[in-house]
Amino acid sequence: MFTPSDIIFNRQTLRNRRLGSFVNPTQPEPIKIEEKPSQQIPEEAQGKMDKLMVETKTTLMKISAVFPFDLFPSELIIDRNQVSCIDKLFFFSEQIRSLPLSNISEVIVETGLLFAKLKIIDFDFTENSLEINYLIKGQAIKVRNIIQGLIIAHKKNIDLSLFEQDELIEKTEELGKAMLS
Repeated sequence: MFTPSDIIFNRQTLRNRRLGSFVNPTQPEPIKIEEKPSQQIPEEAQGKMDKLMVETKTTLMKISAVFPFDLFPSELIIDRNQVSCIDKLFFFSEQIRSLPLSNISEVIVETGLLFAKLKIIDFDFTENSLEINYLIKGQAIKVRNIIQGLIIAHKKNIDLSLFEQDELIEKTEELGKAMLS
């Protein structure tokens, strides 16, 4: 009587004979790994990548909505290249949207008696703008000025990585205020 292992052994033996190899079917064949030659990264590319990493890690300003009025307060994070909005939807759930400074067409602050609303409008998707309600008025105006200053600096091709964080915030805020006048 034949067992299933005999049938498998016989099939493998037949296959090996047809292929012209006499491999012992009970021993696995060694796996061959091809090594790729290592490529050297040019220093210029490495320098650009390091500069980009420093720029993306730098958060210029971060504000959030006032808690009692917004149960799940949204946050706005500004860095040298983009503005990100984190909308807290419910416990442990959030929606993160980022908008590069080059795509921002307008920054609007709507002020009330105590609070302000910040709207950032995208060139491509005017209906899909970033909005944060219940911000402190002074913070909302400061953020608007900083974003406007960053947009102007990007349009004029100013290298923002040359400035320290505090100096950059101060200069872009002044630039944004000047555009208001």
